[in-house]
Amino acid sequence: ARALLRRPVLQAGGATAEQFLLVRRRAEELREWFGRNTGWRLHVDGEVARLVKTTTEPDATHPARDQRTKAPFTRRRYVLFCLALASLERADAQITLGRLAEHVVLGASAPELAAAQIVFTLERRDERGDLVAVVRLLLELGILSRVAGDEEAFVRADGDVLYDVDRRVLATLIVTPRGPSTVTATAPGTRLATITEELPPTTDELRNQQLRRGVTRRLLDDPVLYYEELTEAELAYLTSQRHHLTSRITELTGLVPEVRAEGLAMVDPADELTDVRMPESGTEGHATLL
Repeated sequence: ARALLRRPVLQAGGATAEQFLLVRRRAEELREWFGRNTGWRLHVDGEVARLVKTTTEPDATHPARDQRTKAPFTRRRYVLFCLALASLERADAQITLGRLAEHVVLGASAPELAAAQIVFTLERRDERGDLVAVVRLLLELGILSRVAGDEEAFVRADGDVLYDVDRRVLATLIVTPRGPSTVTATAPGTRLATITEELPPTTDELRNQQLRRGVTRRLLDDPVLYYEELTEAELAYLTSQRHHLTSRITELTGLVPEVRAEGLAMVDPADELTDVRMPESGTEGHATLL
């Protein structure tokens, strides 16, 4: 469970092989726990384990990041990432970065993107750098694996790179409750709201289930769950069920509840389940200690 929370895509080979075997061995227990307590679906086959983590609402505090500089993705990089996935869905088992770039440029010429002021022609170095940042994320996710070449040579416009495409990982990547191709709305905000919308509860049991899943998701994903950010119904549910919720999470993950007047945090004694570490040195570290 800790491996899946730290990295929701685990492959049977490479650096995640050991964690993948553990997940596959305990797949039924994990599938039942995540399904009941978070509503997240767990996909496991012979090559990949994928925890399909959905969120109650879009969260801007956990952005995709450049694997080298750790800079958060810009709006254009997110668009390029989606265009790259669409291209890889139709690609052969191998593809070059140059060929992928051609497909992305073609996709970026769509009038809908032009109307949204997204421009990508690959004529400038910063545009090639944006595409390479997307490719690095695809490499990190295991969708691509480098066969030959170097991305920096592509940024300089004097070289190319060859990749293998892992279709099993690619097929598990999308996590929205509703397929984007089924949405007819064109406004980006409306499209996003529609593909992430969950069915409203119609009974008391379903309402309690929705509250349990929403609160548990935030306890697993957020550094701190602040009471002031909860709805009245969520706060009432958490107040009455806090011990049961935190006990279940502790039993599964080893996270320890820390309760304060302003909120609740699930603390990791092993200091592993975080994407942003607490600053330890310099001015930021001193301010943190204060």
